[in-house]
Amino acid sequence: MQATTAPSATCFVTVTPINLAVTPLHINAVYGGDASHSSSTSNTVNLTVTARSTSTTITCVPSPVNTGSQATCTVTVTDTDVGGFIPPGGQVTVSSSGAGTFTGSPCALNGTSATTTCQVTYTPTGTAPRTDTLTANYAPATTHLTSSGTFQLRINQQVVTAGHAKLIQWRAEAKFNPNDLRRNPTQILRAFGLNDGTVTVNVYVQFAITNPDGTTNTIYTQVVSLQPGQSINGRLDNRFTASFTTLPGRTNVTATIFYSSVSSTIGDVSFTPDTASAKTFSFNMLGVRTDEINFEDDITSTSQSFDVSVQNVANIDLVSRIDITIRQPDRSTTSYVSDTLLSQSGQNGEIKFIVPLTGPDGTYCFTATVKYGIDTNHNGQLDNNEILGTSGRQHDCFSADTDDAPAGSIIAPPMTIAHVSTDDCDD
Repeated sequence: MQATTAPSATCFVTVTPINLAVTPLHINAVYGGDASHSSSTSNTVNLTVTARSTSTTITCVPSPVNTGSQATCTVTVTDTDVGGFIPPGGQVTVSSSGAGTFTGSPCALNGTSATTTCQVTYTPTGTAPRTDTLTANYAPATTHLTSSGTFQLRINQQVVTAGHAKLIQWRAEAKFNPNDLRRNPTQILRAFGLNDGTVTVNVYVQFAITNPDGTTNTIYTQVVSLQPGQSINGRLDNRFTASFTTLPGRTNVTATIFYSSVSSTIGDVSFTPDTASAKTFSFNMLGVRTDEINFEDDITSTSQSFDVSVQNVANIDLVSRIDITIRQPDRSTTSYVSDTLLSQSGQNGEIKFIVPLTGPDGTYCFTATVKYGIDTNHNGQLDNNEILGTSGRQHDCFSADTDDAPAGSIIAPPMTIAHVSTDDCDD
C-alpha cells in the first residue's frame, strides 16, 4: 500500500481472467488492518470477461494438384488479442467447395505460443480442371473466439495414359459334320488380342451377332489384364472365348476389342473400343442338304414336275419349300412357291412340285431354290419372315411342246407332294 498523509491510501493489482465460464468475474478487496486500523472489505466490482480474438489461415501444397492426388493443408490459428497471449486450443474443421475427400479433419491444434497449427490432407476427385475453395473453421476452447480462413486450391485434370490394345485375329469353330451339329449347336468364338500400348490395360472382346432370322445378340469374353507387349490367344486361353447357340443358316459377327487402364467391369465408360481393328466375319450352320433338282428335259405337256430330296442336318425341326421362277419362250416370267415339307432333325424327305406351263411351245428356263426355316408362325408354312437359309439353287432349261399335249389336258394349278421317310439322313 502506498503511504500517504491523506486520510486514504491506494494500491494496485493486475487481474488476468482464465476461465470464460466465470463471467462476470466478481472482484473485491479485503483490508487486513494494522496497529492503528481495523480490517475492512470493499464493495464488489463485476468484471465482464470476453474470449480472446483469433485469426485462422490455411495453406495447401502442392497447388495446383492433380485429381486423385493428395494435397497437405496446414491450418494456423493465432491469438491476436492485446495483453499477452494464450495458445489457441481446440479443433479445426476443413471443408471444400468441390468434390473430394479429407483425411484428418477435424484436426486438433498443437503449440505453446500465440500460434498453433494442425494438418489435414485433401484428395480432389472428378475429371474437369477447376479451383476449389477450402475453408478452415476454428472451433475454440473456452479462451478464444471462433475464426475462419480460406485457400484457393487449383485442381488439374490428371493425365492418364489410356494405353491401347488391338484385335489381331478371330476364329469361329468350323462345324461341317451333321452329327456334330445335331449333338451340339453351340458355336465358340475365339479372339486374339495384343496390348500394343505402353501401360497395362484390361481388355475384353465384344461379339455383336446377327442371327439368320435377323435377330441380334451380344456376347463377351472375360476381362483380361495385359501388360505392354503381351497378347492373349483364345485358341489357347478360354478366357478370350465366348459361345452361343446357333441357328441353321448364315450368322454374321462383328468382333471389337475394348481396353481400359482403370476399370475391369464390362461396359464401364472408361473402356475404349478399338474400331480400327474390329473384324466382321460370317459362318454358315447347315440346315438342309439337297440333291440336284430333277425335271424332264423334253416334254409334251402343260406342266413340269420338279423333284428334290431334302435332308434335315440341323439340330431342330425345319420346314422346307421350293421357290421357282420360270421364263416362258415369250420371255415373260412366272414365279411359284411350293407347299412345305416338315422334317425332324436327321430325317430325309422329298418335295415334288408340279407347276403349270402357261406359255407357247419352246424353251422354258427356270431358277429353283430350296429354302428352309422354322415355323415360328405355327401355320404349317414357311413364310418369308421365317426363312433362315437356302440350299440347292439350280438354273436350267427344258423344251416343252404344250400345243401337242394329250387331248383333254388342262393347265392345272401348282401342286405339291411332300413326304418324309423313316430313315435318318446319311452323314
